[in-house]
Amino acid sequence: MKFFEPTMDPGLKDGAMKSHPITPRTTHEGFQSTTKSTQEAIINGWGRTNPTRVQLRQPTTTHQLQQLLSSSTIPVTVRGAGRSYADAAIGRSCIETTLHTKIRSFDSDTGIIDAESGTTLQDLHHVSIPAGWMLPVLPGTSHISVGGAIASDVHGKNHVHQGTFGQHVLSLELILPTGQILTMSPQTHPDQFWATVSGMGLTGIISSAKIQLHRIETSYLRSTQTRTRSIEESMDLIKASTQTSSYSVGWIDAAHSQLRGLVEISTPAPLHALPGNLPGGKLAPRATKMHTFRSLPGNGIINQASTKAANTLRWHYQTNPHARIVHFTQALTPLDKTDLWPAAFGRQGLIQYQFALPTVSEKNIPSIFHWLQSIRTVPALAVLKYFGESSKGLLSFPQPGWTLALDFPAATPSLKTTLTALTALDKVIAAAGGRIYLAKDNRLSAHMLPLMYPHLQHWQTIRSEMDPEQKMDSLLNQRLNLSGMHS
Repeated sequence: MKFFEPTMDPGLKDGAMKSHPITPRTTHEGFQSTTKSTQEAIINGWGRTNPTRVQLRQPTTTHQLQQLLSSSTIPVTVRGAGRSYADAAIGRSCIETTLHTKIRSFDSDTGIIDAESGTTLQDLHHVSIPAGWMLPVLPGTSHISVGGAIASDVHGKNHVHQGTFGQHVLSLELILPTGQILTMSPQTHPDQFWATVSGMGLTGIISSAKIQLHRIETSYLRSTQTRTRSIEESMDLIKASTQTSSYSVGWIDAAHSQLRGLVEISTPAPLHALPGNLPGGKLAPRATKMHTFRSLPGNGIINQASTKAANTLRWHYQTNPHARIVHFTQALTPLDKTDLWPAAFGRQGLIQYQFALPTVSEKNIPSIFHWLQSIRTVPALAVLKYFGESSKGLLSFPQPGWTLALDFPAATPSLKTTLTALTALDKVIAAAGGRIYLAKDNRLSAHMLPLMYPHLQHWQTIRSEMDPEQKMDSLLNQRLNLSGMHS
């Protein structure tokens, strides 16, 4: 049975679909003269698409952030660690927070930590885990900034139980475009707070945040990995695992006819389950240094043939079918160790297409895979998770149901085929009540956005009150007209 039918444009030959090509941007106009605190740089997102020449500043203090924002004569983009995949944190004039990294306080009795926005999640754990506290929500990497985690309202593998990152923020300090600081919380300024949480950095610059951490007995997890022979079996296992306080994720072999996979389910490991002589003891933060690799030449090594071979090897390789004790970083933040993955896609990088679908539309998921197989556009990586209730973030991505992340090469000659396929899928996702993850997106069309985000107009109203002169901007904002102010 077909659960969707991609819409073809009758004006295009051979069943092609309309697409929105990804082209490099090298905007120079409007730059102010370079100073000691200003440099020109070519930057991109983690997916390594759209290299863009920008004016970049790296302030170290809140006062410097205020001055730079209030005195800027052109629109400003706030940038954290640069781990969003595409153009969410890129603009002509970027203020980067990577030197704004003080942990202002940490209460080991209550688990409340107060940190500046450029602090990474790993930095927080370096302080908190030895005291028995960790972040309730971790995305696939801990090398993102606190400000970025809030602005994207990131999620982890335990969304059913812990929700999104923003739901654990007790309060934050936001530098408004005027330079004034507004201290807000869900209780004192709910509209502004939930417009900033998931607001993609377009309401101002987050200066600092107080976050409620989660008590842990150890920094280890008991993890099992189960081979499945179909996507339906993977979905059943993931959904069943949400009945316990677990982290769950499924890898799907998108090249296989039955969509076999691996489902990893992890639960907190109690102290009595740990073996002796663990490195660092029961509460070890285990900081990992990120190693950056240059993109491989040309189109890299990711293609349909290599994907099929790698998937077959991965499915058959299983070191231990029984539960094993692993450090939480091994199970929860697999992207911490290396930037080799985007480098493998070659100089044009990768496109990640992550969407969410409500539970009532879950039958679309295997149909989408089979359709992609039929047009020979198989993703190099497919990761499946289950979501619980939505947060109050007006542009927050998760909704009750499923999320699937698909990685595709951004290299030619497959790029056009990929983009036309994804453009067709946008309509399928929107019609089924789903949405695309803004922190990962680099090719969605502006007219699709209101169909996916029902609170968009409300967010735009609040945002325009916080930034009436439209000083906060980004390439993402321009492309999708998030603010409603771009023609």
